[in-house]
Order: sequence, then structure tokens, then C-alpha cells
Amino acid sequence: MVEQVQNFVRDQKELLITLTSFKKQLKAIVPIQEETNNYYKSFAGFLEKYEEAKDKAQATPDSLVHVRLLSGPRGNVLKEKMETMCTHQTNPIKHIANWVKGEVWSLEQLIAAKEKTDYMETLRQKTIKDIAETQDTINKLNAGKFTFGSLLKSDAEKKQQALAKAQLKVELEKDVDYYAALKKML
Repeated sequence: MVEQVQNFVRDQKELLITLTSFKKQLKAIVPIQEETNNYYKSFAGFLEKYEEAKDKAQATPDSLVHVRLLSGPRGNVLKEKMETMCTHQTNPIKHIANWVKGEVWSLEQLIAAKEKTDYMETLRQKTIKDIAETQDTINKLNAGKFTFGSLLKSDAEKKQQALAKAQLKVELEKDVDYYAALKKML
């Protein structure tokens, strides 16, 4: 089971690299698509201004009448369609980019959670080692053996230090249980 989890996390890390690269590419593409949408808007404005300028230039009665695409008696339909297209057109690349961004965040958090569970196990093992070292120090203090911490202390102070170490050991034992519980939650 542990090997399967490790393989899964490894695969997700590889997928994260691919998605991160894709996200960078999309970041370059999204503005291009936005610019395309803006070109459609400016093109509609250009056509309208072109027709107005052409009408002013051909104001003489003997000149040929300019064909109006956007304005005039029947041109409003095209103008309305272009305006509707420009206002309702969305950037599909932006939706893809947001999806990829969400996937990247999910994978990063999944990997972080796995690393945190591994870290909780490391802390638990370190705390168990600290408990053994603390018990060894307590045993030395109670037996009257030499420790650097009790070098210049009287017997009463050594007993007091042994009690403090015993309280520390109880706290460390609680920490071991907490780390195990945190690992299960993560």
C-alpha cells in the first residue's frame, strides 16, 4: 500500500510538471485571444467610421452612392450582430487556463499533504528518540551517575532535575500520540 501511494505521488509530481508547463503556455495565449476579441470590436468601429467618411466625401448629388454595410436603412442588422458578437464573445482559452490553474493548485496541495504526513512521521520518530534519551538521563540522575547537566548541582537539585525530565517525558509521550493522530488526519 505504501508503495502504491509513493507511485501515485510520483506520477502526480510528473503530471504537475506537465500542467505547469501548459499553464505557462496558456498564459501567453490568453492575451492573444483577448486581443483578437478587441480587434473585432475595433473593426466594427472602423467600418462605421469608414461609411461616415465615405458619405461626407460623396455629398455631391452627381456622385455615386456608397453602399452602406453597417448603417443605413437595412444595415443596422449587421451592426447589431457585430456589436452582439463583440459583447457576448468570451475567451475559451481563459476558461481552459483557469481549469489548468485549479488542477495545478489541487496537485500542489495533494503533494504538500503527503509531504506533511511524512513529516509528521519523522517528528514522531524523533520524539520517540527524545523520550528514550530523556529516560536515560532520568535513570542517570536517579542513580547518581555523571551528566553534564548535573555537574555542579547538589543531590536535591539533581532530584528536582529528574522530576522536570519526567514531566518532559510525559509531554513527549503525548506529542507522539498527537503526531500519530495528525498523520491520520492528513
